[in-house]
Amino acid sequence: MNKLVVGVADDQQAIHDILDNYCADEQTIELIHFYYTGDVEDYLYDKPDSLDMLFLDIVFEGSTSGTDALPSIKELSPSLPVILLTGNDKDNPEVDILIKNKLAVSYLEKPISKKVFLNTINSTKIRRDEVAELKKELDGNEEVLDEIQNEYNQKLEEAYVQMGQREYQLQIDRVSIEDRCAEIVARNIPDTIRLMFKRNYNNMEFRDKALIELCGKHFDERIFKLLKILNDNLPIPNGVNKQLFREFGVLNLYEYRISQKARLFIQHRDGLPLYVYDVDYNHDKHD
Repeated sequence: MNKLVVGVADDQQAIHDILDNYCADEQTIELIHFYYTGDVEDYLYDKPDSLDMLFLDIVFEGSTSGTDALPSIKELSPSLPVILLTGNDKDNPEVDILIKNKLAVSYLEKPISKKVFLNTINSTKIRRDEVAELKKELDGNEEVLDEIQNEYNQKLEEAYVQMGQREYQLQIDRVSIEDRCAEIVARNIPDTIRLMFKRNYNNMEFRDKALIELCGKHFDERIFKLLKILNDNLPIPNGVNKQLFREFGVLNLYEYRISQKARLFIQHRDGLPLYVYDVDYNHDKHD
């Protein structure tokens, strides 16, 4: 059985001893100890994919702080989940900023209990495995999805040309045109993709156009993470700006701002699953 390799970066030997003790009976967890942030960077420089997750203290004596080192750590290992360890600095606004910017996934306050530590490892592993599995299934259909995306773009462009109307009229009719184009290519969406989304998001339904966009070249973990949160009916995390969106002419449609340009559009329907209406990775045209 492959062990889960967990890095612990803290300048206090007592923290390392406590966490070692917590994992003494856990045969599936291997702790790797670091006492300076530079040690973490050196380790990841040689072995960028060797850690499954990292617990990173914020304050180090005689070393770069965890918050200062985190950008370079994520540059060396972009998919590495990082959990910040906080003490007296738990109200530090930098912690919230790092989490909002996806450089860290969460934080733990010291002192850490065994139950919280092991539960955090388990939940972080589940979240990472879900993203990895989703990427694997999407990558397996990349060629087919590229063809679908290209065909969709071609049909959409042809539809705009054939309309022969003024730009204002095209904007008015855009939704119906895109729906017709999506119907043309929807028949070619692989069943594996439909089943994958149905299995992972059982409390949501997806418009075909949204599936095409989600499975395109602009894979964004942040959007899939937000979809999972909405599917599980959990509170929307800080940093996600939700507001009513009226431009598409769809009732009860909400825009979830993921980043400066990435948007997710969800229709809220009474008594029915949430409807993923559209996703836009380059939304500056609406700003």
